Amino acid sequence: MTKAEVVKEVSRRTRRNRAETSMVVEEILSSISRALSEGGEVRLRGFGTFSVVEKGLSMGKNPRTGQDIVVPARLLPVFKPAAAFKSIVSEG
Repeated sequence: MTKAEVVKEVSRRTRRNRAETSMVVEEILSSISRALSEGGEVRLRGFGTFSVVEKGLSMGKNPRTGQDIVVPARLLPVFKPAAAFKSIVSEG
């Protein structure tokens, strides 16, 4: 499902116009991104937790040349689904 499809579905279910729904969806995503970029986390009860983890320095290989390369340390966004969300998905 794309973001446009999410907007369309939420708009239909809430009986709100698409422009208004699109602004709300954009702001939710921006709020999550902003919180993570500031080092915080976002917990949505029954859905899951968005957070940031630090991935340390590691070694890799250049796929073209096979040469060893250093992969620098970096911050990565992660999502941990809540138990309730996992059960909904597994019941499909």
